[in-house]
Amino acid sequence: MTGTALRHSGLLLALLLGGCGGLNQPKPGSAGLPPTQLPGQLTGQQQTQAPPEFWQIRSRLSVRHGEQAWSGSLRWHHLPDGNEITIRDPIGRTRLRASDLTDKNNHQNGAQATLQLAGQPVRYGQNIQQLLSSVADIYIPFKQFPRWLTATPGEASDIITDPTSGLVKQMTDQGWTITYQKYHRDSTVRLPRKLLISNHDTEIRMVISKWQATTQ
Repeated sequence: MTGTALRHSGLLLALLLGGCGGLNQPKPGSAGLPPTQLPGQLTGQQQTQAPPEFWQIRSRLSVRHGEQAWSGSLRWHHLPDGNEITIRDPIGRTRLRASDLTDKNNHQNGAQATLQLAGQPVRYGQNIQQLLSSVADIYIPFKQFPRWLTATPGEASDIITDPTSGLVKQMTDQGWTITYQKYHRDSTVRLPRKLLISNHDTEIRMVISKWQATTQ
């Protein structure tokens, strides 16, 4: 993997981590939302159930930052006891893994999180945000991404909602603009399917093919 590819991959990880994502299958006892396009019609109705607090997703993505561009796929577990993420390139090769799950073997010299790039030794740190600074030059609000992906505004967020459905169409938060271009459909909860996350020099496009709510 070249230095340029590593930098692109590091940029991609820094832009996308917000709780982290995993490649594991749903664990026993997990409640789930069906994958891919969800059934039901909510035209003219507001969703009646809040988005899940903990989840896993699968997503295609592309990132543009200045003159650089990268695309790949993301699997992400955001769980009560931590996070796990895997990023793969367009032909399916694993480029990045990161975890702060408490049941993983992350602890080395007091470290609470791990990060591994393809072809490199595992990096250890106190948290994933700290590890990101070693592979990418851009700082983003790491902890905000779970809210952004579920279209859940924070106290300081400015939002524009659809007057008919009540769904968030756009959110501005921490200097970033999140545009919700399409939602999955379900009878009780609507979760984003297609998003554009941008600031003055960066664009992240995501198409989330699967949402899976989980409790463990």
